[in-house]
Amino acid sequence: MTQSAPQASGKAAEFDLGVLFVHGIGEQQQYSTLARFGGALQRWLRQWEEGRRDEAQYGRVAPPPVVDVRAVNPHPDGADSRKQPAHAEVAVGPDKKWLLAEAWWAPEVTPPKFKEFIRWVLPMFPWLAAEYAVAAGHRVYRPDPSPSLNDRQPSWLEWGSLAGLVWLASPLIAVVLMVVCLLLALLQRLPVIGKRVSSLTVSLVKGVGDSYLFAHDAFARTAMVQRIRADLDWLRANGCDQVVIVAHSQGAALCHDMLRDDDGPKDIDLLVTVGSGVQRLNGFRELYRNATLRSIGWWSIGAMAALAAGTVLVVGALGLGVPGLWAWSGVALVVAGALIPGIYNSWVAVSKPQPTPEDEAARVLPGVRWGTVSAVLGALAFGVAGLLAQGQIDVRLVAGSALLVVGIVGYAVAYRKVETQIEKPPQLALPPSAVVDWVDYYSTADPVPNGPLVTWTDPARPEQDSTAVHPLPRMVYNLRSVQADHSFYFDNADECVSQLALDLAARGNLDLGPLKHRNDLLRERAARRWRTSCRSDLRNLLFGAGLLGALAVSLNLGGGGGWGHLGADLGVRTQPPYGPVGQLSRSVLDWLAKLPFLGSLKNVDLQVFSGLLVAAVAVAAGAMALGWLWSIWDRHAIARFFQRHRTGKAAASSGVATALRWAPTVAFFVLAGLLVGGTAAVAQRYGGAWWLWLAFLVSGAFTAVLAVMRHRTCFGPPQRKRTSTPSGHQDEADGPELAGQESESTADSEPPPALTR
Repeated sequence: MTQSAPQASGKAAEFDLGVLFVHGIGEQQQYSTLARFGGALQRWLRQWEEGRRDEAQYGRVAPPPVVDVRAVNPHPDGADSRKQPAHAEVAVGPDKKWLLAEAWWAPEVTPPKFKEFIRWVLPMFPWLAAEYAVAAGHRVYRPDPSPSLNDRQPSWLEWGSLAGLVWLASPLIAVVLMVVCLLLALLQRLPVIGKRVSSLTVSLVKGVGDSYLFAHDAFARTAMVQRIRADLDWLRANGCDQVVIVAHSQGAALCHDMLRDDDGPKDIDLLVTVGSGVQRLNGFRELYRNATLRSIGWWSIGAMAALAAGTVLVVGALGLGVPGLWAWSGVALVVAGALIPGIYNSWVAVSKPQPTPEDEAARVLPGVRWGTVSAVLGALAFGVAGLLAQGQIDVRLVAGSALLVVGIVGYAVAYRKVETQIEKPPQLALPPSAVVDWVDYYSTADPVPNGPLVTWTDPARPEQDSTAVHPLPRMVYNLRSVQADHSFYFDNADECVSQLALDLAARGNLDLGPLKHRNDLLRERAARRWRTSCRSDLRNLLFGAGLLGALAVSLNLGGGGGWGHLGADLGVRTQPPYGPVGQLSRSVLDWLAKLPFLGSLKNVDLQVFSGLLVAAVAVAAGAMALGWLWSIWDRHAIARFFQRHRTGKAAASSGVATALRWAPTVAFFVLAGLLVGGTAAVAQRYGGAWWLWLAFLVSGAFTAVLAVMRHRTCFGPPQRKRTSTPSGHQDEADGPELAGQESESTADSEPPPALTR
């Protein structure tokens, strides 16, 4: 390996490892990235090393800290803030010293005007929504490495998803985003609320406008990169034997730009990208230049418009009543057409876990083709239903069926166009002279990376490539939340931070004892996979149950009295005195009526509003309590991870300790069951439809079966031997090659090939 800068110049290395943390988009403050990222790493190392220490040798004397922050400069003053970054010196163990620094490029950002920003982003919304939906579907039939304790493959039911319905909703999401941006631009000009809207748009542009500057403004992008280069030069000048860059979100894209330049930094020992925006932001550049590519997303919007118009015409011709078996068959076939591609591709992923190049090329077409045929037959079934019901040809029915067929075919064409585009691996590999190794962490639901960054064309990741450095993808399970995954990486202590600590320890020559490579973290990764899947599945169940219950009560399906009856049962009166709940609801109504465009709320029936308000508060409280219980479950699991590796014999767990260990898990599932049951009871009483219980029972049973199956996948007996994953890269074979250590072969995995250059 090429010598780093201090050694090449003959200067003795003062620090075993230098780590430069690079923040992502948003209004970042100086030292915040170092405190959060470096603090998470320091706390992990402290807990790990103190757990390995033999406390008996100190007797009654207070033992010294094993991992200690010896010096920190959070805010370099004046001109020094340009010459040196915020940094900290960390002593790890008896003889290791690490220098952690922060590349703070936020001061180089001058947010664009909102008008310029929306003019740039509006044409991209259709493509971005379509690309996200198709890439989400890719994770169904081309899954990423899923940790399983005994190397057991997931079933097709676990990999199957509603990716088809997400794809159908993607143009609607794009249209909503476009309308919201245009509405904000219009509201800015109103005299009363213009100032409030302007403050909102300023916050929006400050948070997301960095991506605009990266893709559109070469001067701003160069200023950001220069700031990172200066901080990197400072780190190397302070005598670091090994230099590692850990970059998050847009910071990863900036570091990628810096390293791929011919005159960029050389011989970076390790680049770690976390929630990388490399592919996303480079895609913004291409979208901005390529009008043909941007137009692809409009195919799906046109198809959505055709489907909507066709549905209106067909419903107008058939009426809202039950038109017969043919019409219901049409509905079933159209829905099946959206689901068939995901189900088919899930089955292919299970039956062919190691696809050949021919399988890779042909894995999508059959599912899409069968789904399209099914949906077209469903549209034609509506026409047959109309003929049978009316006995004559109705122009609206014929036109509606034709528009449905056009919309379905348009969706299929749009899918193929988007799928063909994102199947092309981007030219984003780095030159070998710039970096030795590159590890890319991405979370399952993080929309910024939206899956692994693939820079190679063959089905398998190249083990040796003298012409380029390819990223080593590492999937982690943060929260399985589109909203929260992107910012949760350094809170994921037992999976993401553990693997990062392993990578950095290998570069800093730090012996972590029993933790040698990623196989030693398999139990924690498998447990987190199941834990987060339970959180995601139960959140989806509660959301669906709440939506179904709200519709049942609002539509009063069985004559149950609706929200007004609920308000009356809560003691709300229509005339003073209103009662405690009624008085509170009246105060909320009066406050809402003072807001712009909401003055008509004064005429809302108080009992109806009280019922809605109490239901909303109950749902919010239940969701918060469920999230709180899951957080306790998660913290206990992380604490047990460190306890399992403590020095000496582990104390035998008592019955009380075991019960306390399982208490958060049991409480989480019990509360979820109570919330679903309570929602079903309210829906049945105030909606009046007894058959709603059947829908709640079926959905609850399906979620329970899914949780059991996923637990069996993560912790059950081995199913078959696996050496690679359908995504074309090694699963558990990427720890030793970065650590430079021998792999300990297990019963279900082979020693991984070395990738060290």
